[in-house]
Amino acid sequence: MVQNKLVGLFSSYDILGKSLPGAVFFFGIISVLPVQSELFAQLTNWSELPAGNFVVILLLAIGMGLVFGEAIHTLANNSEQFVAWLGRRAISAAGFVRDNLPELHRFLNSEYTDYAAATPSEARVYRVIANTKQWYKKRYFGLNASVKSHRRLFAETCETNYGTKWGPRKDEEPKKIFEEFADSFEKKFDTDLPKTNKSELMEIYPLITGEVTRSGGAEFRRFQSIYSFCRSMWVTLMIFSIIHFVIYIANRGYIISQFDYISVAATVFPLNQTSLIPGMLAISCILFLDAAGTYKEHYVEYLVAEFSLYAGEE
Repeated sequence: MVQNKLVGLFSSYDILGKSLPGAVFFFGIISVLPVQSELFAQLTNWSELPAGNFVVILLLAIGMGLVFGEAIHTLANNSEQFVAWLGRRAISAAGFVRDNLPELHRFLNSEYTDYAAATPSEARVYRVIANTKQWYKKRYFGLNASVKSHRRLFAETCETNYGTKWGPRKDEEPKKIFEEFADSFEKKFDTDLPKTNKSELMEIYPLITGEVTRSGGAEFRRFQSIYSFCRSMWVTLMIFSIIHFVIYIANRGYIISQFDYISVAATVFPLNQTSLIPGMLAISCILFLDAAGTYKEHYVEYLVAEFSLYAGEE
């Protein structure tokens, strides 16, 4: 019983989605402090720290995680909305290219790159372009999911599978899980889900989550906690990658001449390799951003599956 309570505690939304990223943010603050600071200079010399100091640092990290966690969660939510806004501007720019630069749009079109090549060598180049474009589209849709609210993602996923906006799928029918979801929803609420528009889908979303929660379903909440964790992590890592990059270029004399700032994190690397710090943080940021979209998609899938399961049992 105690073990189950502990598992439930550390898999909860508040701990995984807020406190852990808050603790990472706390250690991020330590990483950018000057090594000349006597208190934090000692933190880099782990071999001389008494065992009790590790406990103090751990408790301090937990406490700071609780303090910073909610702020990071709010900042991550706002960052998600801002990136989504940038995405909409990018879509508008793509529409401009399509409408006003038809030759460029034709060149970037996959059918053109597949069939318009005049020579074998040209065809190979076009295939590389087509494959690059396909990779970009996959990454785009993954990152696109990571910056959408779960309510909007739910509505757009339903639209895609039921063909209410994008037309029928290539196999001309939705995934089986969404067929069962539509049947269960119609039995429960007497509504034809495939004929429901996006705004209505967003309005009924709380009915879905409320019904699954009432029926005892909780697996979808686990994915909600994980994607919230990933979202807060990519925002935290982005912040400190920028800070460490500014420190790096300042030390190189690009901003302030004779600037000599050695951070705690820089002591881990040789002085001529401190550029690795912002680079590693930036790569980690992108990985967590991509993971956030993946887990958010899984969240919607499990929500739909659990609703179909529990509604079908009634």
